Amino acid sequence: MIAEGWIPFEREISVLVARSTEGEIRCFPVVKKCSRGRDPGKFTGADSD
Repeated sequence: MIAEGWIPFEREISVLVARSTEGEIRCFPVVKKCSRGRDPGKFTGADSD
């Protein structure tokens, strides 16, 4: 179930965590997603506010 249509929000962010085959875990910086319509947009560093 996707509930995002019912939840008001100000911005969309992405969080990426990856694990190697050796078990090493790496977290990448949070980014703010900027999209126009249905096409994927650019990703920028998340606002600090």
